[in-house]
Amino acid sequence: MPTKRRWEESQKLEKEYHESDKPKQWKVPYSFKYWSEHIELQDIEGINIEVGSGPDGFWRFSDKIIGTDSIDFSHLGKNFVRTEVENLPFSNNYFRDCYAINMLDHTYDPQKALNEMIRVASHRIYIISNTFSPFLQFIMRKFDPVHPYHFTEQDLLNLIPDTVQISLSKRKTYSEIETAISFYKLKLQIAQFLGSHRLLLHLDKKV
Repeated sequence: MPTKRRWEESQKLEKEYHESDKPKQWKVPYSFKYWSEHIELQDIEGINIEVGSGPDGFWRFSDKIIGTDSIDFSHLGKNFVRTEVENLPFSNNYFRDCYAINMLDHTYDPQKALNEMIRVASHRIYIISNTFSPFLQFIMRKFDPVHPYHFTEQDLLNLIPDTVQISLSKRKTYSEIETAISFYKLKLQIAQFLGSHRLLLHLDKKV
Protein backbone atom coordinates (compact mmCIF):
# COMPACT_ATOMS: atom_id res chain seq x y z
CA MET A 1 0.00 0.00 0.00
CA PRO A 2 1.36 3.48 -0.83
CA THR A 3 2.03 5.97 1.89
CA LYS A 4 -0.82 8.35 2.66
CA ARG A 5 1.34 11.19 1.40
CA ARG A 6 1.93 9.53 -2.00
CA TRP A 7 -1.78 8.83 -2.43
CA GLU A 8 -2.75 12.38 -1.45
CA GLU A 9 -0.20 13.77 -3.90
CA SER A 10 -1.60 11.60 -6.68
CA GLN A 11 -5.12 12.84 -5.91
CA LYS A 12 -3.92 16.44 -5.98
CA LEU A 13 -2.26 15.97 -9.38
CA GLU A 14 -5.35 14.26 -10.76
CA LYS A 15 -7.61 17.09 -9.58
CA GLU A 16 -5.27 19.73 -11.00
CA TYR A 17 -5.27 17.92 -14.34
CA HIS A 18 -9.07 17.88 -14.61
CA GLU A 19 -9.43 21.48 -13.47
CA SER A 20 -6.74 22.81 -15.80
CA ASP A 21 -7.74 24.83 -18.87
CA LYS A 22 -4.84 23.38 -20.81
CA PRO A 23 -5.80 21.14 -23.77
CA LYS A 24 -5.91 17.46 -22.77
CA GLN A 25 -3.52 15.15 -24.60
CA TRP A 26 -5.92 12.26 -25.09
CA LYS A 27 -8.31 13.48 -27.80
CA VAL A 28 -10.15 10.16 -27.69
CA PRO A 29 -13.63 9.96 -29.33
CA TYR A 30 -15.44 8.80 -26.18
CA SER A 31 -18.88 7.30 -26.78
CA PHE A 32 -21.07 4.44 -25.59
CA LYS A 33 -19.72 2.32 -28.46
CA TYR A 34 -16.12 3.16 -27.55
CA TRP A 35 -16.50 2.11 -23.91
CA SER A 36 -18.56 -0.99 -24.79
CA GLU A 37 -15.81 -2.22 -27.11
CA HIS A 38 -13.15 -1.20 -24.59
CA ILE A 39 -14.48 -3.62 -21.94
CA GLU A 40 -16.20 -6.07 -24.33
CA LEU A 41 -19.59 -5.40 -22.79
CA GLN A 42 -22.01 -8.23 -23.55
CA ASP A 43 -25.21 -6.47 -22.56
CA ILE A 44 -26.53 -3.71 -20.34
CA GLU A 45 -29.52 -4.41 -18.13
CA GLY A 46 -30.94 -2.74 -15.06
CA ILE A 47 -28.98 -0.04 -13.26
CA ASN A 48 -25.18 -0.26 -13.24
CA ILE A 49 -22.32 1.61 -11.58
CA GLU A 50 -19.03 2.96 -12.88
CA VAL A 51 -16.44 3.60 -10.18
CA GLY A 52 -13.61 6.11 -10.58
CA SER A 53 -15.48 7.28 -13.64
CA GLY A 54 -13.81 10.62 -14.30
CA PRO A 55 -15.50 13.24 -16.49
CA ASP A 56 -15.64 11.25 -19.74
CA GLY A 57 -16.54 7.78 -18.54
CA PHE A 58 -19.20 5.29 -19.53
CA TRP A 59 -21.78 7.00 -17.29
CA ARG A 60 -21.86 10.07 -19.55
CA PHE A 61 -23.46 8.05 -22.35
CA SER A 62 -26.19 6.06 -20.59
CA ASP A 63 -28.79 6.91 -17.96
CA LYS A 64 -28.56 3.26 -16.85
CA ILE A 65 -25.10 3.89 -15.39
CA ILE A 66 -24.36 5.80 -12.18
CA GLY A 67 -20.94 7.45 -12.27
CA THR A 68 -18.87 7.78 -9.09
CA ASP A 69 -15.53 9.41 -8.38
CA SER A 70 -13.66 11.05 -5.51
CA ILE A 71 -13.57 14.23 -7.64
CA ASP A 72 -16.91 15.97 -8.15
CA PHE A 73 -18.20 15.78 -11.73
CA SER A 74 -21.87 16.18 -10.86
CA HIS A 75 -22.09 19.31 -13.02
CA LEU A 76 -21.71 17.03 -16.06
CA GLY A 77 -24.76 14.86 -15.36
CA LYS A 78 -27.46 14.02 -12.85
CA ASN A 79 -26.44 10.33 -12.72
CA PHE A 80 -23.29 11.01 -10.68
CA VAL A 81 -22.45 10.47 -7.00
CA ARG A 82 -19.26 11.78 -5.44
CA THR A 83 -17.77 9.08 -3.22
CA GLU A 84 -14.64 7.07 -2.51
CA VAL A 85 -14.79 3.62 -4.08
CA GLU A 86 -13.54 2.06 -0.82
CA ASN A 87 -16.78 3.16 0.90
CA LEU A 88 -19.63 3.08 -1.61
CA PRO A 89 -22.92 4.35 -0.13
CA PHE A 90 -25.07 1.60 -1.65
CA SER A 91 -26.56 -1.61 -0.31
CA ASN A 92 -25.44 -5.11 -1.26
CA ASN A 93 -26.28 -6.11 -4.85
CA TYR A 94 -27.84 -2.69 -5.49
CA PHE A 95 -26.49 -2.63 -9.08
CA ARG A 96 -26.47 -5.31 -11.74
CA ASP A 97 -22.92 -4.73 -13.05
CA CYS A 98 -19.93 -2.62 -12.06
CA TYR A 99 -17.39 -1.04 -14.40
CA ALA A 100 -13.87 -0.14 -13.26
CA ILE A 101 -11.95 1.29 -16.20
CA ASN A 102 -8.33 2.31 -15.61
CA MET A 103 -9.01 3.27 -12.00
CA LEU A 104 -7.80 0.59 -9.58
CA ASP A 105 -4.26 1.97 -9.77
CA HIS A 106 -5.61 5.33 -8.53
CA THR A 107 -7.17 3.97 -5.33
CA TYR A 108 -5.66 4.10 -1.86
CA ASP A 109 -6.64 0.51 -1.05
CA PRO A 110 -7.30 -1.53 -4.24
CA GLN A 111 -8.28 -4.67 -2.31
CA LYS A 112 -10.96 -2.84 -0.34
CA ALA A 113 -12.05 -1.04 -3.51
CA LEU A 114 -12.51 -4.32 -5.38
CA ASN A 115 -14.38 -5.85 -2.45
CA GLU A 116 -16.78 -2.90 -2.50
CA MET A 117 -17.37 -3.29 -6.25
CA ILE A 118 -18.19 -6.96 -5.72
CA ARG A 119 -20.47 -6.14 -2.81
CA VAL A 120 -22.67 -3.65 -4.67
CA ALA A 121 -22.91 -5.62 -7.95
CA SER A 122 -25.22 -8.60 -8.31
CA HIS A 123 -23.80 -10.06 -11.53
CA ARG A 124 -20.52 -8.97 -13.13
CA ILE A 125 -17.57 -6.67 -12.47
CA TYR A 126 -15.73 -5.41 -15.55
CA ILE A 127 -12.13 -4.36 -14.85
CA ILE A 128 -9.48 -3.05 -17.19
CA SER A 129 -6.13 -1.90 -15.86
CA ASN A 130 -2.62 -1.13 -17.03
CA THR A 131 -0.09 -3.77 -16.02
CA PHE A 132 3.69 -3.68 -16.15
CA SER A 133 6.69 -5.98 -16.23
CA PRO A 134 8.68 -5.93 -12.95
CA PHE A 135 11.37 -3.82 -14.66
CA LEU A 136 8.89 -1.25 -15.93
CA GLN A 137 6.98 -1.33 -12.65
CA PHE A 138 10.15 -0.17 -10.86
CA ILE A 139 10.64 2.66 -13.37
CA MET A 140 7.02 3.80 -13.17
CA ARG A 141 7.03 3.90 -9.38
CA LYS A 142 9.92 6.36 -9.57
CA PHE A 143 8.63 8.63 -12.31
CA ASP A 144 4.81 8.42 -12.35
CA PRO A 145 3.42 10.13 -9.23
CA VAL A 146 -0.12 10.36 -10.64
CA HIS A 147 -0.64 6.64 -9.99
CA PRO A 148 -0.19 5.29 -6.44
CA TYR A 149 0.06 1.75 -7.88
CA HIS A 150 1.73 0.13 -10.87
CA PHE A 151 0.50 -3.45 -10.99
CA THR A 152 2.14 -6.44 -12.56
CA GLU A 153 -0.42 -8.78 -14.08
CA GLN A 154 -0.01 -11.12 -11.12
CA ASP A 155 -0.49 -8.25 -8.66
CA LEU A 156 -3.88 -7.59 -10.22
CA LEU A 157 -4.91 -11.24 -10.27
CA ASN A 158 -3.89 -11.61 -6.62
CA LEU A 159 -6.55 -9.06 -5.64
CA ILE A 160 -9.41 -11.26 -6.85
CA PRO A 161 -11.21 -13.03 -3.97
CA ASP A 162 -12.81 -16.45 -4.23
CA THR A 163 -16.30 -14.93 -4.09
CA VAL A 164 -16.05 -14.34 -7.85
CA GLN A 165 -14.91 -16.37 -10.81
CA ILE A 166 -12.95 -15.07 -13.78
CA SER A 167 -15.08 -15.55 -16.88
CA LEU A 168 -12.69 -13.57 -19.10
CA SER A 169 -9.03 -12.68 -18.72
CA LYS A 170 -7.56 -11.03 -21.79
CA ARG A 171 -4.44 -9.04 -22.54
CA LYS A 172 -5.02 -6.01 -24.75
CA THR A 173 -2.33 -4.12 -26.60
CA TYR A 174 -2.59 -0.35 -26.58
CA SER A 175 -2.88 -0.27 -30.37
CA GLU A 176 -6.14 -2.24 -30.06
CA ILE A 177 -7.87 0.25 -27.81
CA GLU A 178 -6.33 3.70 -28.21
CA THR A 179 -7.02 6.25 -30.95
CA ALA A 180 -5.25 9.21 -29.37
CA ILE A 181 -2.89 11.67 -31.06
CA SER A 182 0.44 10.51 -32.47
CA PHE A 183 2.74 11.71 -29.66
CA TYR A 184 0.68 9.91 -27.03
CA LYS A 185 0.53 6.79 -29.22
CA LEU A 186 4.33 6.83 -29.40
CA LYS A 187 4.61 6.85 -25.59
CA LEU A 188 2.20 3.89 -25.42
CA GLN A 189 4.20 1.97 -28.02
CA ILE A 190 7.40 2.50 -26.02
CA ALA A 191 5.66 1.36 -22.81
CA GLN A 192 4.34 -1.72 -24.61
CA PHE A 193 7.82 -2.54 -25.93
CA LEU A 194 9.18 -2.32 -22.36
CA GLY A 195 6.56 -4.73 -21.04
CA SER A 196 3.24 -2.99 -20.50
CA HIS A 197 -0.25 -3.97 -21.60
CA ARG A 198 -3.81 -3.73 -20.36
CA LEU A 199 -5.55 -6.62 -18.69
CA LEU A 200 -9.30 -6.97 -19.18
CA LEU A 201 -11.15 -9.03 -16.58
CA HIS A 202 -14.78 -10.09 -16.35
CA LEU A 203 -15.54 -11.25 -12.82
CA ASP A 204 -18.82 -13.09 -12.24
CA LYS A 205 -20.26 -13.38 -8.77
CA LYS A 206 -20.75 -16.93 -7.56
CA VAL A 207 -24.32 -17.92 -6.79
